[in-house]
Amino acid sequence: MDVLGFILAGGQSRRMGGEHKFLHDIGGKPLLQYVVDRARPQCQEIVLNCNDPALEGKDFGLSVVRDQWPGGEGPLAGILTGLHFMRHHNADYTWLMTFAADTPLFPRDCVIQLQDQAVKTGRQVVLCYSQGRSYPVMGLWHKAAYEPLLELFINGKERRPHIAAKQLEATYVDFTGPAGSVDPFFNLNRPEDMDIIVQELSPQGV
Repeated sequence: MDVLGFILAGGQSRRMGGEHKFLHDIGGKPLLQYVVDRARPQCQEIVLNCNDPALEGKDFGLSVVRDQWPGGEGPLAGILTGLHFMRHHNADYTWLMTFAADTPLFPRDCVIQLQDQAVKTGRQVVLCYSQGRSYPVMGLWHKAAYEPLLELFINGKERRPHIAAKQLEATYVDFTGPAGSVDPFFNLNRPEDMDIIVQELSPQGV
């Protein structure tokens, strides 16, 4: 299956220390670059969803797409933007894989595992799950999910991606690791989280 990777940075404008958290330097490159590097081998193409003109100037070697619905409508707006872009950019793509811009530890076989689950279940939405919770921003979305998601977004006023995914009868893949291990979907929310991410992205962890 052909998969377009779509990194959601548009809805993650929270800042730490005066800059976007996914631009924090780790080992000489921004956090977002680790996300790009881990996502690129898993998808046919990677696109960045970003609403900040300043970030558009950063050289990540990616096409940049702004949300269709500006004004902080949340990650579901980004997912819908990705599905809309995919349809018009390349009709050969069947699946959109969304990644969070501040979540660099996701499995290197994440996409293939979600694809396998999609084949087994026939569902249009497959989400990542770990340590007792789902991660709707880390998910695989079939192109046919666009219309029902848009209906929920526009007419149902739904902005919560996990609720919208449930409405589409999403299925899940559990990536929970051994007891005591770091959640593969651990993200950068607080300055103290940086130490955990740095440790996991150390040469032996990368």
